[in-house]
Amino acid sequence: MSSCQLSNEKILKISDVLKNLGELEFNEDMYDDKKTSRSNWQKFAYAISRNEDFFISLTKAMKKLLNPSKKYMEYNTKRLELAQKYADLDKDGKPIIFNNNYVINTRRNEFESQIEKIQDEYKECIEEQEKRENSLDEILEREEEVQIYQIKSTYLPLTLTASQLNALQTLIDGEI
Repeated sequence: MSSCQLSNEKILKISDVLKNLGELEFNEDMYDDKKTSRSNWQKFAYAISRNEDFFISLTKAMKKLLNPSKKYMEYNTKRLELAQKYADLDKDGKPIIFNNNYVINTRRNEFESQIEKIQDEYKECIEEQEKRENSLDEILEREEEVQIYQIKSTYLPLTLTASQLNALQTLIDGEI
């Protein structure tokens, strides 16, 4: 194990790739040398597993910080219900949606009156969510000291994509 400094954004990327690779099945075509393919795969899988345990625990804590509260989710559900209720309808009687937003022109005043009421009711959780969203960049840029289990480049399967290799580069020991 060795340690290094990584941004939380990089930690999230590595964690996603490790999770996907943890579900990967062995295939002899992953390696040039068929004699050592099983052995190299086992060493690669072990390294992925060791790193996955650590990175997943880090990202769970991070995602908990970033996820909206239950109270905010409740507010958002009510807000969407109001938008659906007051949205303009197409010829089939379905709400009109443009750029992922409900079009509300005809009953705009009624909608705004109702939305103000729920915004007052959920004022604290809305402000809390806005603070979370504003601090998101800061959280993602913050660097953490992480323990990594290095993966020898000779153990890497040939089937890894460029984006997977890019995400894992910090974990790879040796030239590819």
